[in-house]
Amino acid sequence: MIICTADRPAYLRNTGANQTINQDNIYKNHIRYFCDFGLPSLSTSKLKSFSNKIVKGIVIGSELNNGPIHFNFPFKKPLEPEIFSDEINYRVADFIKQTKKVRKVIPNNNEVKKIIEKIKSSARGIIFLGWGNFDKTFYEALIKFSQNSNFQFLQMEQAI
Repeated sequence: MIICTADRPAYLRNTGANQTINQDNIYKNHIRYFCDFGLPSLSTSKLKSFSNKIVKGIVIGSELNNGPIHFNFPFKKPLEPEIFSDEINYRVADFIKQTKKVRKVIPNNNEVKKIIEKIKSSARGIIFLGWGNFDKTFYEALIKFSQNSNFQFLQMEQAI
């Protein structure tokens, strides 16, 4: 599980500013990795650091110490869009092309069997699906699974 939280900048924490709660390592002993990314920046060094921290968290949470990880993203003005110029969009797209891809972790048959047994023995659960371009068959399979089990299916809507 990857938990992503949006937060206010460090200088607004513990000041009574709107929309702030203490999210700095809020899950403490319940996660395997925590990273607060600081305020966003499009500098190449900041983007490389960002990418390295994401990869490190995923590797820790999926390979070295299986379990949930937490990424905290502070913003000066939460949920308010900013206008980006074509130049900035090009720089971000260019960086993404140059960034190493995180390798997929494919579970072996024993791990899949353990997951299936854990699901079968669970009294209830939630399937949370983030927004994406998934195949219709995939959605139908999740809905069918949800209807035949005690797992509720929730899907995040695409932001417009």
